[in-house]
Amino acid sequence: MNGFAVLKSTLTVGGAQTNPAALTVGTTFGVTGIATFGGTINVAGITTLSAAVNVGGATILGSTLAVSSTATFGSSLAVTGNFNVATAKFTVLAASGNTAIA
Repeated sequence: MNGFAVLKSTLTVGGAQTNPAALTVGTTFGVTGIATFGGTINVAGITTLSAAVNVGGATILGSTLAVSSTATFGSSLAVTGNFNVATAKFTVLAASGNTAIA
């Protein structure tokens, strides 16, 4: 097919689908199998992941990481700023390495 098409119902594709241009979805975009992306994924709103997330490379967060349960680190933890436990119960000052215990 060449040109523009409007579907007012379900489109089922039985094989692989390649989309060389932008894909815009106006409501929910559901994937029941594995989704593979070869480039960057940009998400403008809140993203909810309901299972484990495996990241194979370095990850940069541009803001605060809040963890509501236990956090486990399999290797070292590097902190470039002050390190605080329970806000100010135990502090390691980044500039000097001095500790303060409340």
